Amino acid sequence: IEYIKPKPGKPGRDCSGRFIPAKRPQEREDLGFEVDEKTIEIQEDEESIKFIAKENGYITIEEGRYTIKSEADIQQIAFKTTGSILVGTDSDVSITVKEKNAVKDAIGVGMRVEVTNLQVEGNVGSNAKVKAITATIGGQTHKSSVIEAHKAEVNVHKGTIKAKEVKITRLEHGKVEGEDIHVAQAIGGEIYGERVVIDVCGSYVKVFASHKIEINSLRGSENIFTIDPLQQQKAKESFRKNKETIEQIEEEIDTTTKEIDELTLIVRNNLPLFNDVKKKLLQYKKNGVKLPQAYVKQYKIYQAQIDKLKELKEHRKSLEERYDLLINQTDSLQYTIFDARVINHDKWRDYNEIRARLLDPPLEIVYKPTEYENNHVYGVVEVEEGVFKIQPLKEDI
Repeated sequence: IEYIKPKPGKPGRDCSGRFIPAKRPQEREDLGFEVDEKTIEIQEDEESIKFIAKENGYITIEEGRYTIKSEADIQQIAFKTTGSILVGTDSDVSITVKEKNAVKDAIGVGMRVEVTNLQVEGNVGSNAKVKAITATIGGQTHKSSVIEAHKAEVNVHKGTIKAKEVKITRLEHGKVEGEDIHVAQAIGGEIYGERVVIDVCGSYVKVFASHKIEINSLRGSENIFTIDPLQQQKAKESFRKNKETIEQIEEEIDTTTKEIDELTLIVRNNLPLFNDVKKKLLQYKKNGVKLPQAYVKQYKIYQAQIDKLKELKEHRKSLEERYDLLINQTDSLQYTIFDARVINHDKWRDYNEIRARLLDPPLEIVYKPTEYENNHVYGVVEVEEGVFKIQPLKEDI
């Protein structure tokens, strides 16, 4: 908040030339409010009075006094009460939403909330969007709601979550994207992560993971567990960029190779002439005779062609080195699939599938465990060169 102090004016005249005296400035001694000096600093000079927050948070008025707070308890975030709250994830603001009524939304329809820490004791309504560092939802999320956080914990999830660490008590046909994901009970839904653990897996659950899928209790069917090294957005983007760059480098290597072949042929054909010119120039120089410009020009042209050929070969070499590096990076993504595991601590039931997506060759392989199998750990193996299969592995769990 800034109060600009009034300054004395200058006298003037109106359109008819009549003199207009300057009025005395009316400086206010009482600004009509007070501030909490523990959270707000007052800076005063001849020009103004500035009130500056000492800490992150949001500004509020309590009994006519401005103060900065970082924590707030709100009954409900809705259009008729607070409206959307957008103070930013770097604001150090923590909000607790108290509404617990099962038939009401703690965060209302279409509301947007952006704070550092958010704790919701009730439900998140349709089309609501939450962005926080940590988010805890004690009720359930609507299927059209979106939650983005570094760490998220939800009781009943039906919407979309994007977070690094996710804990869900019950997943009901919702969508989850993250790194480390733990679901206590899954009843349908899609899970995309690096490491995924499901305590009780029902039916119609699709899991995509780059490192590990672990099921403690399998109670349903029609589930698909997919090992996918590119399911993470960063890996997918890296692979896409690598592939595009590799294609560009391949084209540039082909073009450079053609230029080298053409220039090599020219240099080879002109070599006898060059040796003859070089010999004559040495004789002229030895005898102290002025060098003919025609011979000097021919020598320089040929020398420039040799230098250009050398430059092209060095450029091709650097392209090939970069190409090999990108190929190795792409291969490293491919070979992470051999370290990934699908682990089922329970017995298998019919109509469940384990899948794996390969990068080179780009294909998807499928394995269907039967209910008679006693194996618990599965992974991708290369049974022979270029032939890949999903097989049970004799590993401790």
